[in-house]
Amino acid sequence: MKKNDINQLEDSFAKFVMLLSSLHSKELSTKIMDAILTIDGILDKYGIEKTAIAFNGGKDSTLLLHLFRICVTKKFGPDTQINAFFIRSNDEFTDLIPFVHKMASIYKLNLKELPGQMQHSLAQYKEQQPHIVAALMGTRSTDPIGKYMRSKIQWSDKGWPQFLRVCPLFDWSYCDVWKAIRGLSIPYCNLYDKGYSSLGECSKTTKNPALIIEGSEHRYKPASSLNDGNLERANRDQA
Repeated sequence: MKKNDINQLEDSFAKFVMLLSSLHSKELSTKIMDAILTIDGILDKYGIEKTAIAFNGGKDSTLLLHLFRICVTKKFGPDTQINAFFIRSNDEFTDLIPFVHKMASIYKLNLKELPGQMQHSLAQYKEQQPHIVAALMGTRSTDPIGKYMRSKIQWSDKGWPQFLRVCPLFDWSYCDVWKAIRGLSIPYCNLYDKGYSSLGECSKTTKNPALIIEGSEHRYKPASSLNDGNLERANRDQA
C-alpha cells in the first residue's frame, strides 16, 4: 500500500479498536466484529496449535490475516507464531510472491508453501501438519468455491482432506472488503493499485476494463474504486 509503511505496522488491539471506532459505517463495524468473534470462537475451541490460515496475498486473505493476527495477539501475545499455508501455482504474478513473503515476516507466520493443484496441496499440508483442524479462509459467498458452501463454517467436502473450513468474511461484499482494508490501514499487494480487481493465474488475469480511466488506454483506477462488486472478476478467465 503506497501510503503505508508496513514496517511500522502495529497489531495492537487498542489501535484496532480506535480505528474501528473511526469508521463511518455501523454495518461494516458490525461485520468486522462478527468476524473477530468467529475467529475468537475457533481459537477458544481449537487453540493456536490446531488452527491455520490459508494466505495467498489476495485482498480477502490479507484482510483476514490482519483480523486473525489481532485476535492471536490479544489472546496469546504479539510474538506468537501463526500456522499458515500458501497454495502456490506455477503461474503466479511476480509481484505477489515477495508480498506474501514480506507479510509472512511482518505477521509472524509459520508459512508452508505448497506447489500445485489445491486438493493435492491440501493433502500434502494435512500430511505435514496432521494436528491442524481448523483452516481460516478468505472465501466469500460470491466466490466460485463459496457459492457451493452452505455456511461460513463447515467441514471439507467428501473426498477432500478433512479441515474445518472457517470463512469469517463469508457474508461480506467486495466493497465491504475494500472499505475495511482502507479504513483499518491494512497493507495490500500493489497489483490492486494497477487495475487488477481480482488475482488469479497470471496468464488468465488481465486488468479490469471497468477500472480504466476515461480517455486513457493504459491508465487504471485502483481496485478499491470499483463500486459494482459484480464486476470484481471481470478481469478473470471464467473458463
